[in-house]
Order: sequence, then C-alpha cells, then structure tokens
Amino acid sequence: MMQFCTCSHLENAHEGDRCRYCARCEGFEDGSNEYTADLLSLGETALKIGKKSVEQQGTVHVFFVFRDRDGKIIEQHVPEKYGPILNSDQTKTILFSFIREQVKANDYRAVVITAEAWMSMSTKKGAALGSKEFEALYRKLKSDGMEAAGYSTRGECVVANIQTPEQTMILTQRFERIGKLINWCEISVMQRPADEVRGRQKMFGDLRPENVR
Repeated sequence: MMQFCTCSHLENAHEGDRCRYCARCEGFEDGSNEYTADLLSLGETALKIGKKSVEQQGTVHVFFVFRDRDGKIIEQHVPEKYGPILNSDQTKTILFSFIREQVKANDYRAVVITAEAWMSMSTKKGAALGSKEFEALYRKLKSDGMEAAGYSTRGECVVANIQTPEQTMILTQRFERIGKLINWCEISVMQRPADEVRGRQKMFGDLRPENVR
C-alpha cells in the first residue's frame, strides 16, 4: 500500500520518523487510489525516457508530454542545440509561458515536464534539526551555505513534474556518475493539489501573473 506522510513524500523517503527530504513528518495517510496510480504511470514513463537520455547522451534536454481529452499522448522535445540557453532564467520563463498557452489552446488534460536538475537532501545533521529551525537556516544560508555547513548534500537527478487540473505529482530520481556508468538511486514522490502549486512551471488553475513567477 502506498503511503504519503503529511509533508507529501512517500514512506520510503523516511528513516524512522524523519523525512530525508524536508525534515518533516507528522504521520502517514493512504495514497493508494486510481488517480494517484494514473499520475505515477505518466511520471514513470517520462522518467524512463529521461534515464535513457542520461545513459546514452549524458544529459536530459527538457521535454514535455501532453495528454488530450481523448487520452492521446503528444511528446515534444526541446532541440539539443537550444539546451544551453535554457540555463537562463528569462529563457525558462518564456518557454513555460509558451507551454501554458499550448495547454490552454489544445485543452490538454495532463502535462509532464521532464528535465535534469540538482537535488538537495538533508544529512543526518540536518534531519536532527526541527523543521522550523531547518527552514530558518535554509532561508538564511541558501543551498550552498547548507551544504558547506553539513546540513544537506546535493546531487544530480531527473525530475518529472506531472500536472492535471486537479493534482500535481513530482517524481525525482537521483543518480551518481561512476566513470561511464550511471548508478540510479531511489525515486522520491511528492503529491499535492494543483491549487497549492505556484511558480513558472504551473500549468493549470489560477494562472494570474503572481502565481506563475
């Protein structure tokens, strides 16, 4: 049975009663349902494509998977030659704005955004802090400072961001490069209602400018 804790991570993201990803855990609730399984299926398919890209090309260039009202799947990849310019925040904002327009114009019912990224995880030192203290330190030190102080570590990962008008789910799989080999680590899963999502990758719901920055 799939279990989510109150911080939205799967049970396998925990050591004892502490969440490895956000240092919060206040109990578990049942996450096993048909809707969750559908989101997982979409995300796992995208992760497989991303993992294959890492293994064969060394990286993942951002790609999108859309599902229309009839269940048809449409896949779009950002051309490899444009990959470097996506390191620009301004370019990313323009790209996601364009994708939102596509979603609305074509009445897509699900979107998966997949890319390579950096992922921070709490160390034992970080997990030993209370959630309020951890978050306060993070706001003060930021990612680099937390790593330097030994509260978190950072590694490469493939991320699949699955969104529907009702729910969102983020699947993240870390990996380590060992020479030419790729060592794939565990998959973490986070799920939350679409209405709670903010940021430039938001594709559904209240899309006022202040919610998509």
